[in-house]
This record gives sequence, C-alpha cells and structure tokens, in this order.
Amino acid sequence: MKTSLAILAFAAAAYAQAPAARIKIDTDRRIGEVSPLVFGNFAEHLGRMIYGGIYEEGSPLSDKDGFRTDVMAAVKNLGVSILRYPGGNFASGYN
Repeated sequence: MKTSLAILAFAAAAYAQAPAARIKIDTDRRIGEVSPLVFGNFAEHLGRMIYGGIYEEGSPLSDKDGFRTDVMAAVKNLGVSILRYPGGNFASGYN
C-alpha cells in the first residue's frame, strides 16, 4: 500500500511540474512552397462512388467518355488539386 501511494505521489508531482506545451508560428520565416498536389483526394469503390457516381456510361449527365459532368463540376468547385484512383485500401490490391 505504501508503495502504491509513493508511486501515485511521484506521478502527481511529475504531472504538476510538467511545462505547458506551446506552439510558436513565425510568419516572417518562410522555408518554401508546398505543392498543391501534396494535398489531394482519392476515389474508391465505396457504395456508388465510382459506378453510378463519378462514372456512369450512358447517363444523360455523362460526357462522351462516361464521366458525370455534374459530379466533375462539383469536384472542380471544391478546388480538388489531384484525384487519386484507386485510392485508400483498394489501391493495395490493385494490379
């Protein structure tokens, strides 16, 4: 019991003395630019995301290649810089 109390007291003392975390942002220091292609989106076979979503051959909403023009317009309005397909876990089994 004394050992447990000693450990508890030590842990409480260590926690009480821990310095507060802080972040400093130096807006005058610039290292370089980050390519917008680093931050993109991915498309994967989730529900109707691909077939019946982005791609729907024969739909009146699709272009000559089968891609939905309304979906492409919405994606363009979101400012997506790059769209990876397949993405996520589906890519691990893609050959």
